[in-house]
Amino acid sequence: MGHIHVGYPNPNIETNEKIVKWMDIYLGLASTILDDDDRRKMYYGTPGRYRDKDFGVEYRTLSNYWTAHDELRQWVFRQTEKAYYAVVNKVQIGESYEREVQSAIATNNRNAIEKLMDHFDVISNKEFNELLNLKVQLNAEIIS
Repeated sequence: MGHIHVGYPNPNIETNEKIVKWMDIYLGLASTILDDDDRRKMYYGTPGRYRDKDFGVEYRTLSNYWTAHDELRQWVFRQTEKAYYAVVNKVQIGESYEREVQSAIATNNRNAIEKLMDHFDVISNKEFNELLNLKVQLNAEIIS
């Protein structure tokens, strides 16, 4: 599994929920496009999946696709930092955007995902294209 564990001082449910909402934005949106495992998404890849932990939170929306390459692991780490610091800096998402993010991930709505990624400045076009190219390369290696 590609679950992401986030530890922080004085963990609590309210902060966990905020971190998970930002992780859906910074990781869940792009991962909907980057991850080809649609069958898994029916059960575990739904938006907002997490477990409270004594150290913080375990984000459970992603599969393990990102563990296959160092660039993907680094990207996930950077995106997790962004989510955490959005919470630390008390950046608000807005309830309507929260619903849009969850709906876009749940329905694999690429148009909505791209608009939301742009709105929240999730990833540069250049970096996203590099990740998409890496995905193609990794898929080609698996096939051959």
